[in-house]
This record gives sequence, C-alpha cells and structure tokens, in this order.
Amino acid sequence: MEAVVNYSVTSNPKVKDTDGDTLSDFSEFLNGSDPRNGDTDGDTINDSNEILFKSNVTGIEGSPPRIGGRDAPGKGFMNAKGVWHL
Repeated sequence: MEAVVNYSVTSNPKVKDTDGDTLSDFSEFLNGSDPRNGDTDGDTINDSNEILFKSNVTGIEGSPPRIGGRDAPGKGFMNAKGVWHL
C-alpha cells in the first residue's frame, strides 16, 4: 500500500512569486509545486524549468492535482507573466 502524505503550502499574498523562480504562486498552486521553494522536489532543477520541459515538478509519482474538476498542468497556457489561463 502506498503511503499518503498530506501537506499544506502557503505563500506571501503580497508577492506574486514568493520563491523567485519566475512562476507565479498561482501557477505553482496549479502545478502542485511549493510557492516558497524554487525547487519543490529537491532535484536541483528549478520548478519553472521542470514545468517548461513537462518534468515531474513535485517528485511524487502519479497524476497531477485536479483543481475545480479540471486537470491543471498541460491544460490551457501560461502567459509571459506566469499566469495560467485554463
């Protein structure tokens, strides 16, 4: 049986990109990454590059999170400011 880990992530509401990795905190939320850590899974590749190259940004096996009944990553597009449009 696979272990289930629950965690919560917060960000600074006054800053668009809390960790400075060029992804907005909202984009990190949609991708399941940590807005306070530029390398969520600790593999030395920053989150923005992992998302750009469709790599595993969280280091967790399985499907990405579903937000509001939609598949977050891979659907829609991110504009130049790091905002996802679904």
